Amino acid sequence: MSDASTSLDSEEGNLDDLEQMVNFEIPSYAINLSPANIAGVWILSIGGSVCRVATPQTKSGQGYRAFPLSCPKIFSKVNSWAVSGKKLYFYDDSGKVVAAFYSANGSHFAGYTFDNQAVLLKR
Repeated sequence: MSDASTSLDSEEGNLDDLEQMVNFEIPSYAINLSPANIAGVWILSIGGSVCRVATPQTKSGQGYRAFPLSCPKIFSKVNSWAVSGKKLYFYDDSGKVVAAFYSANGSHFAGYTFDNQAVLLKR
């Protein structure tokens, strides 16, 4: 997997904002993640909108295939996901990080998009 902090260029947003999103500090109670924790269908909340994201364990892109189902804004461009330690990353088709998440319990995730929008995932 490529280093998430280098996977966006300046055309996609401010690199300082990207660095903050990729390196955002997660709470000590965040759990370690594995692909098995993530596989399934999730409800995503972003910018006051709600949609679904399917995350099967089919290898693709930066890790596994992702299917945003009528998602708004930048999340409509997501096509893969991967886990790294306690963080879940979603990527677009060019391998750029769209959002990063953490979880305390595996059924609810909190995070940020590359342009610092708060996003939530839940089962």
